[in-house]
Amino acid sequence: MFNPKEAAEDSHALNLAILVLAAFAVLLSIYFHHDSGLKFWLLKGFGESSRGLVLSVQKVSQNPGMYEEIFRDNPRNALKNYKAWSTGDILVAEFKPGDSPLQIISFKMPTGYSSTRDSDTLFITYLPINPRIAHPTDYLADFALDGRILLWSLVLGAAIALLAVRSVQKWMGFRNQMRRY
Repeated sequence: MFNPKEAAEDSHALNLAILVLAAFAVLLSIYFHHDSGLKFWLLKGFGESSRGLVLSVQKVSQNPGMYEEIFRDNPRNALKNYKAWSTGDILVAEFKPGDSPLQIISFKMPTGYSSTRDSDTLFITYLPINPRIAHPTDYLADFALDGRILLWSLVLGAAIALLAVRSVQKWMGFRNQMRRY
């Protein structure tokens, strides 16, 4: 027997299914951009700068076995930044963050970095609480897009969560009304 209210119940279920798919897309976006976006926010908001000394600039190895090792060690980061792992330069620098001991950190730099470098010093922005969270100041803007994507993903996630709660409440109200019908 056909229930005349069946279409209304299907509409509530369809709205909830669409919100679940949208929430999955937002969670996927947050998963891919949380590390670099959060790094950008922290260094931009709380970071301090220090002069660093370039120890070496190395070309990325073209050995296919190295890529397999990178994919095995960190598949998400390797998938997200495949071009960066297969091209570009690796910069090793040391810097003294405030009162902390000397830090030696390596950075993945864009292709052609070594040809544009004119001195052995560069400014490094670091987080005073944890100096291992650092990046060259001139290249910090490379993370700005990830920061914006993360911000909008969080805003969309909050909106989807509120709409999902509202949709569930409407559906439950409809079900309670149907029981009394």
